[in-house]
Amino acid sequence: MSARLSCCHFVPIHDVPDLWMSSLSSLMGLLSSFTQGVKGRVIDDRGEVMREARIQVNSSLHEYRVTSNLAYYNIILPPGSYQLQFTCRHHEVALVDVVVTPKVMLEYTVVMKRLPVNVYSSDIQTPLKLTGISGYVIDSGSHPVPNANVKVQNTSGASDMEGFFWIPLAQGEYTVHAEAEGYNSVTKLVSVMSHAASKVVFKLTRDQQVMGLPRLVFIFLAGMVGMMFLGIFLGCYLVCKRRKLSEDGFSLLSQRNSFFDDDEEKELFKTPLGGLSESRKLVTHAYHDESDIEYDDNSDSEEDLMIIDSVKK
Repeated sequence: MSARLSCCHFVPIHDVPDLWMSSLSSLMGLLSSFTQGVKGRVIDDRGEVMREARIQVNSSLHEYRVTSNLAYYNIILPPGSYQLQFTCRHHEVALVDVVVTPKVMLEYTVVMKRLPVNVYSSDIQTPLKLTGISGYVIDSGSHPVPNANVKVQNTSGASDMEGFFWIPLAQGEYTVHAEAEGYNSVTKLVSVMSHAASKVVFKLTRDQQVMGLPRLVFIFLAGMVGMMFLGIFLGCYLVCKRRKLSEDGFSLLSQRNSFFDDDEEKELFKTPLGGLSESRKLVTHAYHDESDIEYDDNSDSEEDLMIIDSVKK
């Protein structure tokens, strides 16, 4: 290890010992990190080296390769728990769980089992069908529509959570129908080529109809019906209230006995026993107050007494 000295852009020479001592611990930690991780070989169940093996750590996309001669691998890892996935053509996938500790290099020899010959060497009887229709189902805001039903003749498929769908079809022209709950359906004519799948995007719009009517028309009609019922209710209420007020006027009391019966008041409303002729006499006869008749107290004739008696009667 060397360091450039005696330059204006670097530390002075007399400060090098202090810089070295202050950086020694971190430098040793960096060097020791290269000696921790996992290393080993990859062989099959017959002891042959697997020169084409690939290694993935915790299912990451990055792959580590073994050496092309003896199939060695050396992976530097920070302390922690990991799962190593070993793959190779014509062999089963091998999984190894390891726990890396500081300053310790673990060593594992991985043995991979060969697959049966008929699994990977048998001839394919039917070619893989790559032609068809694929695409997305989205709404008017370009958001995916999951569980949308895409129909093509007698074949149908459903979109996933991302709105993607795939339907294998032969070459030709097809009428594709896409529909989803709460959306208006869309129909397109799609041509399927022989070399690749046809891409198509269905943009569905929200169904604004309620009971077969546009939403605004339904709201208007519902409001009119509500106002009509409210008017009928208010009219009935006013009629019943008016009838109640008319029935609350003066009327004859019932003739049923009660605790507050008054014989004298009841006699006022009864018809006289003499009938209609007797009542007419009571009405037609004039009433004369005794104070209206003037007579002489000194008179004691018999005629005056008879007139007075007749008037009293």
